[in-house]
Amino acid sequence: MTPEVVELAFGVLNYVGIAAFTVSGVAKGIQKGFDVFGAMFLGALTALGGGVIRDLIAGVIPPTAFRYETYAGVSLLVGLVSFWTIPVQLAGRRSFLYADALGLAVFSALGADVALSRGLGPLGVSFAAMITGCGGGMMRDVLAGDVPIVMHKEVYATLGLLGGFLYYVFALAGANRALDAAAVTAIIFSLRLLAIERGWSLPRRTVGQA
Repeated sequence: MTPEVVELAFGVLNYVGIAAFTVSGVAKGIQKGFDVFGAMFLGALTALGGGVIRDLIAGVIPPTAFRYETYAGVSLLVGLVSFWTIPVQLAGRRSFLYADALGLAVFSALGADVALSRGLGPLGVSFAAMITGCGGGMMRDVLAGDVPIVMHKEVYATLGLLGGFLYYVFALAGANRALDAAAVTAIIFSLRLLAIERGWSLPRRTVGQA
């Protein structure tokens, strides 16, 4: 696979992740009764926020989202279309968790790739993957007045860590970067869907529990 094809594959994955997270953020904005600007802003923050945090940690200055304005442009376009096409009665339904799951899977892989290219080790790569996949969603939930989904819902942030670790292992095996990213995306997306459908959660303690 030529370098040009690899970069094209990563570009496609990136835009898929941006679109998926934008839809997730706009759906949350509709659910909360935000106006068109508020919903589009929430969508863009969800799509780009995690990558900005990752770049700052990895020393990529200025962050990629600020250097490539097409990322924000695509997010705003998808956000505008989503705001006017998502039925209000469906905005809070489980189906939009699937868009969020796709964004988590894609950006976990892409975040791991950026961290690996900066020379980070397995822990750094795993953390960068988690931040890229979860950071925007955490900011989305906070601005929408909710407890971030990573804190209390089905297995979520752990899958971001897993995605980063898997990408690191695949890279050690010497496979192609694009194939590594595609494999990690497929694995994490599938696991997230299973977590949603089957209610998989990490152990928790409640008030009054001995």
